[in-house]
This record gives sequence, C-alpha cells and structure tokens, in this order.
Amino acid sequence: MTQDPLRITLDTLRSEREDAERRAVELDDELKSIAQRLTHLRGAIDNIEALLGVPSVEDEEILADEHDDEPTGATVREIDFTNAPDVPPTTTADDSGTSGSYEPPARKRVPSTDWVAEVVERIGRPADRDTIFEAFGEIKGFPESWTNPRNSVNNALGRAVERGMVLKLEENLFAPLGYKPFGSDTVDREES
Repeated sequence: MTQDPLRITLDTLRSEREDAERRAVELDDELKSIAQRLTHLRGAIDNIEALLGVPSVEDEEILADEHDDEPTGATVREIDFTNAPDVPPTTTADDSGTSGSYEPPARKRVPSTDWVAEVVERIGRPADRDTIFEAFGEIKGFPESWTNPRNSVNNALGRAVERGMVLKLEENLFAPLGYKPFGSDTVDREES
C-alpha cells in the first residue's frame, strides 16, 4: 500500500512546524532570561552610581550635549528596556489551532524625571527621599517595567536636581523650585 505524497508532505511540514515552535519558545525563554539579567545589571550599576553620587555614562553624555536648561528627550535610563510585552504576543492560527508568530513590544518612554519634579512640586515643601518615594507611588504609581522603583525614583530625583527642576537643600532634603525657607521670610511676615 502506497502513501499519498501530499499526506507525506503534510506530515513532514507539521513536524517541521512543531520543531520551529519549540525553538521559538526556547529563544523566547532565553530572551526573557537575558532581559532579566540586563535589568539586574542596570539596577546594580544604578545603585552603585547613586551611592557614589556620580552620574552615569549616559547622563554625562546628555549633560555634555545640553546647551540650555530645558530637559531634552528621554535618557537611556528613562526607557523601558525590559522587553516585557504590554500586550500578549500576536498569534496566527493555522489548521491545527496552535499559535505562530511573536512581535517584540515597542519600548516606552517613562518620563520619570519630569514626574519626580511634578511630585516634589505637588508636595510643596521640603521632603526627604522616603517622603518623595511614597508620594510618587500615590500620585503617579510605579510603572510595571521598574524592577527597583525606589532606585528609579532616586535616580530621577538626581537628574531633576542636575537639570534645575528640583532644589536640593541638604543631602537628603529636596524642595520645589521657588521654595524659600521660613527663616528668610519670617522678617517679611512680621513686617506685614
């Protein structure tokens, strides 16, 4: 009994498709693992830079390129590089009902520096890092892509100070632009 050549071809193609789908899953898992490692490395570097009080290489390049006090586009630290999809991967159905292709997500800009400056402005008085972090969570919320929100807020706060968007009163005390300490305006209040 001879087999139909089309049936043999169909069986061969189905087998190849299963191999390709299995390989796609393996590559997707590898990509997720690498993205997670990259996120951890960035977090470790950000933490050490924050502890040393030095700007990152990316921040130094941006500061060197800025010719005015206006904030420019997103820095590398403000872009979500976690490669975590915001929507499920798109799939295409075939005759067996299994899924097919994966489209990588577009990277989103997270304007963390602007957000931190806005939060400090809304607080309206001097605040320490913990207070700003808590207010940030209440006012803006933390993007899902942030694996270390406290570090992200601290780094954004440092950039906001560097860009002249927030005043740094002491090592751990920040205030909105235009803030005047009570000591300097008590004379004005007594005169009125």
